[in-house]
Amino acid sequence: GNEKAAAVIGERLPALAEADAQKKSAEQGKKTLVFHSQECDKHAPGEHWGPESNRRMATLVGSPFGALMSAEFADRVDYVHVTQPAAITDVLRVHEFTYIATLKEQCEELLRKENGKAQAAAQTAPPTPQTAPASAGSE
Repeated sequence: GNEKAAAVIGERLPALAEADAQKKSAEQGKKTLVFHSQECDKHAPGEHWGPESNRRMATLVGSPFGALMSAEFADRVDYVHVTQPAAITDVLRVHEFTYIATLKEQCEELLRKENGKAQAAAQTAPPTPQTAPASAGSE
């Protein structure tokens, strides 16, 4: 039993080692894709500052001195400048659904807060000639 199993494993080891070497070689040839949009430069994290900010993107991919733009990464990183929003199916290839759902909730909450501030400011603003009610005797 054990001798036969050892013989089978012994026969397969060279093939497994070769497959592993091929996999490592293929992985070494792969590049990391960095997607960047000029819209990212407008990102203002506000009170919920996290690692994703416009300063971080400038540090990583800012031209010509971004860290990932250096010669050290030239053979390992490709850059894709994005001009259109990504489809959710593409986003889900690189981020978990729970992260996207949480991010969506946070964005909606920020939008509600901003809309509330705008409404409050409009209610407390002094009337302008365009918004002032007409006096009772004027026509």
